[in-house]
Amino acid sequence: SKFLGAGYFRHAFLLERIVARDDNMRSNEEGVQNQWDDVVFKIMQFLEDEGGEHGFAEDDEVRSRGWGYNPNDKYTFLGLVEYMRIDANVMELLTPSPRAADVFSYCGTSSITEFTPIDIEDYVYPTLGNTPKKLHHEPEDYPYLDLPLNSHISFEEKLEIALEMAKCVAAMHGYTDGVIVNVDIQLGQFFRGKDGKIKLVDFNRAEAMFYDTKKEEYCKWRNGMSPDGTLRAPEENVDAGLSEQLDVFSLGNVFYSVLTGASVWEGYGLAEATRNIIEGETMPIDTLFYETFSSEVLAQAIELCWTYDAEERPTIFEIVRFLEQAIESNTRNPDGGTLEERLAKGEQFDLYG
Repeated sequence: SKFLGAGYFRHAFLLERIVARDDNMRSNEEGVQNQWDDVVFKIMQFLEDEGGEHGFAEDDEVRSRGWGYNPNDKYTFLGLVEYMRIDANVMELLTPSPRAADVFSYCGTSSITEFTPIDIEDYVYPTLGNTPKKLHHEPEDYPYLDLPLNSHISFEEKLEIALEMAKCVAAMHGYTDGVIVNVDIQLGQFFRGKDGKIKLVDFNRAEAMFYDTKKEEYCKWRNGMSPDGTLRAPEENVDAGLSEQLDVFSLGNVFYSVLTGASVWEGYGLAEATRNIIEGETMPIDTLFYETFSSEVLAQAIELCWTYDAEERPTIFEIVRFLEQAIESNTRNPDGGTLEERLAKGEQFDLYG
């Protein structure tokens, strides 16, 4: 096995050649099956007990972020077990979609899921050798940065990446038995699988929305105040009624990182960034990103996702269609000019028509 990394409350390990799927079972001349899939084994992490004999060491970051759990804290333990259950159940529901990682097994505090080898966050953020993958700068530094920070990715490829990410969210919002909200859309949740498709891998904060048959509409819910509101929609930061539209706002943050190579609100303090979001302020998008069609479309998609009023915010399906139309337009006519020029020539973009 190989240690892959740690999240909020789980550790992930790569287990090689563990699971044999029905569609890739093969036998050699002796009849022994020899085609197996690598999988990810996720298990809950916990803090050391008072004797320091079990679990993982508690440091300042662990304490400040609330990572791990104390085995003597049954309330927190049961809450994290519930997160594990939600994650596995939602993954199972989304099995028909290639835009969600498959789950093979789940029990209590552990699960076995599909191995998705390419971390999109690692690909999108420049690493510059051995430095951290996120480049930390102060806000006043941004006008002087040589943007984009991830120029190793063409704007055309960035547009393709954004479309794949939007399709991941659409798979949840368009689930056949009702809307499922991810509630935790961020760059680190997207990986590319062995099938070549970008997919979501984490669903532990997901919410299946209830439907009011009398009003013929989905019911909103409240989640309480987020401890870190920098990646959240305005409505989440004021504990308002929530809908699937919060995922669309958060997807705009992800698109921003894909476009620029920088993390949204990087260099801002938690309180300042959260206050800006509540007041309707968004990160500025440099004018250089409006100079080519592909980058302009992605910048426009970000602004659309960041629409303040959730009721006015485009749906994920509208975002998908907008990106699809842009890619189709660029394929037909790569020299067709800016979005405005293409609209003037009669091209159709549903969100602008």
